[in-house]
Order: sequence, then C-alpha cells, then structure tokens
Amino acid sequence: MKSFHIHEMPDSSVLALNDIRESVELSPDYQRPGGVWSLKNKQLFIDSLLNGYDIPKLYFHYLTGVHARAGKDYAIIDGRQRLETIWEFIDGSFALSTDFKFYENEEYNAAGMTFSDIEKEYPRLLIKLHARSLSVMVVTADDLDFIEDMFSRLNEAVPLNAAEKRNAFGGALPNIIRNLAGHRFLTDKVAFPPTRYRHYDVAAKLLIEEYYPTVVDTKKARLDDFVKSNRLRPESAFSQVVERTKATLEDMTAVFANNDPLLKSSGMVVVYYVLFSKHPQTNLTRQKLLNFERAREANRDAFASEDTSINFDWIEYDELARSSNDAASIRSRVDTLITYLSSEESIA
Repeated sequence: MKSFHIHEMPDSSVLALNDIRESVELSPDYQRPGGVWSLKNKQLFIDSLLNGYDIPKLYFHYLTGVHARAGKDYAIIDGRQRLETIWEFIDGSFALSTDFKFYENEEYNAAGMTFSDIEKEYPRLLIKLHARSLSVMVVTADDLDFIEDMFSRLNEAVPLNAAEKRNAFGGALPNIIRNLAGHRFLTDKVAFPPTRYRHYDVAAKLLIEEYYPTVVDTKKARLDDFVKSNRLRPESAFSQVVERTKATLEDMTAVFANNDPLLKSSGMVVVYYVLFSKHPQTNLTRQKLLNFERAREANRDAFASEDTSINFDWIEYDELARSSNDAASIRSRVDTLITYLSSEESIA
C-alpha cells in the first residue's frame, strides 16, 4: 500500500520562506518552467500579500528517504510562481505597481518602490511583509507517482497543456522525451519557441514514430497512452529506439538551417522526420524541400485564380495539413513529398 502524509509547515512566513530558499528545489522533473508570470501578475501578488488578501496554499514535497537530495529539503509541487515572485521582489528584481495602495495606512506612499526603497522609507511595511504567513502544506510520500499525480491535479485549475501533463506521468519515457527535446535539432533548427513544453510535445511525436514500424497518429490520446502504458519499463528498454531517433535528428540537423522557416510548425517537423527515418533519400537537400514549398505556393495561387494547370495532389496536401496529427494525413503528405523529390522538377 502506498503511504503518504500531509501536514502544514509550522513556520511559513515570508521571512522563513526566504531563509530556506536554498533548500527548496524549484525544478523537479514534473514541474513547469518558472518565470512565466508577467510583471503585472507579480506586482498584484505582492500587493495581495501586503494588503492581507487570501493566498492559495503552496505544496512542498519533503525530500527524504529515496528522494533525498544533497542540500535540498523540499521540492515545490505547487506554488512555484508565487514563491519565485516573493524572492524576486526581495532581491529587487521589480518594484510595486505605480498605483499600489497600502489600505491599512494610506499615508504610506510606496507606489513604484522596490524592496530596498521600502526598507529605507517604510520599514514597518517590510515588517508586515516578513511576518505575512502563507499556508504551506508539506507532503511526505514514498512513491513519486503520487507527487506527480498531485501536481497534475493541483494544476487543473490553471490547465496544464498536454505536454506538461505528459511530463508528469512518471516512468522512463518522460525523461527520455525531455532529453530528446534538448537535441540541437529542436533547440536550433525549428522555427518555433519551446514555450510551455512545445519541444517536449514534438520530441514525443518523433519518438513514437520511431518506436512503431509504420506511421501512427500523434494525437494527444495516443501519446498519453504511449507514455502511460510503458511507465513500468526501464529506460534501457528504449535505448535502441532512442539511438535511432537521435541518428535521424542528426541527419536532419545537417540539412536544415537554424530557425528554419521550413520548420515553422510541429506538423511539418513530423512529416520531415518520417521522410528521413522511414524513407531515407539520397542527395536530399534543403533546396529541394524549399523548391517543393515554392511549387506548392505557386500551385495554390493557380488554384485560386482557377487556372487549369493544377496539381490536385498538392491541393490535397494542403488540406491534409489541417489534420497534422492523423496517421493517414502524415502518410499521404510523405508520399506526395517523395513523389516530388523523385521527379526532375525537384532539382529545377
């Protein structure tokens, strides 16, 4: 039977939380990236602390037993943005909003002030901030899956996207996907940012295409099932598929440019990956792929002007791109691309 225990941290004042900051792990594997709050969000949160508004509970994982880490007593389960905001304000990274009012004493004109400004002008206001107590729940659990599940449940109110949830499933695959997301093809070549685990999502799609001998759906349900159903298998069970995936990504890295416009969508990344992985082409160049995109663009213009010299396979290619995660769509687009690459037109 899985065992866990939850209790409230006895001293969870702002001052106490600042004192233990070095012992709190902010980036456990299941956690979202930090630094996502806007300046306005941060200022509003500090305003709420100073003016006595209710603050949602924070949840810490007590790192003991098999989860113990040198120099760390806790890992943040929920409340990372709030905790980071407190520390950033104390460090002087941002000031109070220009319309800040301290309702308890409106003679305190602290609007636009930083922590150090307040320390000089209104030390009593800082005493109030330091003494403000937050509700911090400490969770002790012998099973990390319980912690990861708790993270997902707590964040349902601010919905995690599919990749963020998948990252918290546990097992070997989330770690493999995280590592693949750091490959230079995804960090350097694709033309979209890694915000909210977008590169994780693409890495999962490429891995599942490599795992199965034929093209499969890359829809959320399929990816989730792939990760969940393999959570008890060791990382070594995937070593060969990981090596093949990395080898294909290296081949693609050699062809595409940095921040390549050809890689502006995850759907196109998957199509190109299937082409490179399952249908390796000799003398495949970026110019040939660029020629295909230009020819399709000209074909769309001709279609719009009701020209009779239309390649309807390319029009269908455009339509299929709307269902970019469907296996039939991926297969058909790859087949169309192969037909073009084997034609003399591709080298024109």
